[in-house]
Amino acid sequence: MDQIIEVLKTRLALLSERELFSDLTITCGSYRFSVHQVVLYLHTDYFQPLKGFKEGDSQTIALKAIGTDDEDDDVANDDPEAVRLMVDFFYHLDYKADLGDEDFTDKIPTITAEPPSGKKNKRKGIQPPSYQMVKEYGDLLLHAKVFAAAVKYQVPALKALAASKFKHAVNANWNHPTFADAVHNVYTTTPQEVVELRDIVADALNTHSDLLEKAEIETVVLDIPRLAFDLMKKAKGHKNVNPSSCQACGSTRIICSCGAEVCSNCNYYVHAGFCFR
Repeated sequence: MDQIIEVLKTRLALLSERELFSDLTITCGSYRFSVHQVVLYLHTDYFQPLKGFKEGDSQTIALKAIGTDDEDDDVANDDPEAVRLMVDFFYHLDYKADLGDEDFTDKIPTITAEPPSGKKNKRKGIQPPSYQMVKEYGDLLLHAKVFAAAVKYQVPALKALAASKFKHAVNANWNHPTFADAVHNVYTTTPQEVVELRDIVADALNTHSDLLEKAEIETVVLDIPRLAFDLMKKAKGHKNVNPSSCQACGSTRIICSCGAEVCSNCNYYVHAGFCFR
C-alpha cells in the first residue's frame, strides 16, 4: 500500500512540474502557477464556483498580494510565498518553509552552541536558537502565513499541517528573532475563533516568561488586547475553546467522506450519519 501511495504522490508531483493538462492559472505578486481544477477540488471547494464569473471565462484567478496598491487592507491580501507553498502542498502533500542561509547573519547575530552532555549552560539570560534548529524546523513566520492561507482558502489538511509545523518550530525556536513577527501575524490574519496557533503562542509566552522582557514582545502584547487576555487566561489555567475542535480530546475535526465530522485523533463523531469508516 505504501508503494502505491508513493507512486501516486510522484505522479501528482509530475503534473505540477511538467504542467501537464493544466486548466487554470493562479497569480499572486510575481508568481504564476499553472494548476488543475480537479487537484484543487481534492483539497478545497473554495475555487470551484468559477462559472459565471470573469475568472471562469479567463481561467485565471488573480490573488492580491500584500503591498499592492489598492484600497484593500494588506491584512486581507495574500503573502505570495505562502500562496506558493499552498500550491506546493496541493501537489506534494507537504511544504518546506526554509529560512535561507543569507537570513542568518541579521536574524541570529550570536549562535550559541549546546553545552556538553550532562552539563548545564551557566550563561544567564535567553540564548538564541542554534543554526541547526532553525534550519530543521523552518521559518516561524512563514508557517504562520501558510496557516492563514489555509484558513482563508479552506484547506483543512494544510491548516492542520501548518499548525503542526508551527508548533514544532515554536517549541524549538521560541527565542528566534522572528517570533514577535509571527505572534503579530497569528493574531491579525485569522478570525478570533481560529485558536490553534493562538494557543501555541500563548503557551510559549506563558512557559518562557523571560520573553516578556523583550521589547518587541512587549510591543506586540500591548498592541493586541486579545493576546494579553489569552495570556491572562493561560496564567489562570483556562483554555480557549475552538468550535471546530473535537469535543472529546480537543484535536482538529475533519470531514469524513459521508459528510460527518470526525476527530482526526480519536475518531469521535460529532454526528454519525451513515458511515462505515
